[in-house]
Amino acid sequence: MQGDTIAIENSRGIWLDHCDLSSTHNHVGDRDTSLLSITRGSDRVTITTTVFRNHSQAVLVGHSDANGNEDQGKLHVTLARNFFSDVGSAISFRFGTGHVLNSYFANATDGINTKMGARLLVESSVFEGQGRAVFSEGSIEAGYATVQGSSLGSSSNTAPPANMTADSLPYPYDWYIWDKSQVRDSVTRQAGQTLEFLEPRQRK
Repeated sequence: MQGDTIAIENSRGIWLDHCDLSSTHNHVGDRDTSLLSITRGSDRVTITTTVFRNHSQAVLVGHSDANGNEDQGKLHVTLARNFFSDVGSAISFRFGTGHVLNSYFANATDGINTKMGARLLVESSVFEGQGRAVFSEGSIEAGYATVQGSSLGSSSNTAPPANMTADSLPYPYDWYIWDKSQVRDSVTRQAGQTLEFLEPRQRK
């Protein structure tokens, strides 16, 4: 894979829905590319019902610790009803404000890494078979996370507390959050490319 599969830069008001993003091989340790990157002051970005699989890094929000002048006060990102399968790092999030809800993480080495003052609200999500669920590591400044209504499997949330509620978000989605007991079956059934191509009608 040459470069990120989808790169969102200097953009506002983007909605990405029902995609299936993967690479041929899971290049463990190679994090020069992401399946999706949201960088350089992008803002108000929503990612829904998308599958991320078989790559070292799925979602990168904020590309560098040194890009605070451009990113601080922006990078408001919502990730809802997404499926992360067999990835090295599911979500790496710098600087911004994130809402991760109703998402399913299966066999991710790392779940959500919050960095550089990022503040995340993680709701009604399920983590299974991964090394670490929610944490802060690898940057010069920690990030923060509030985790509620979620199943972290054998892992835990070790990030500093963000003390976030739905009122902390620019556009909360609390009115349609599934219970965590519904997440695995609902996400695996609905996420990904679901377009159907119908045969054209024959003229009589």
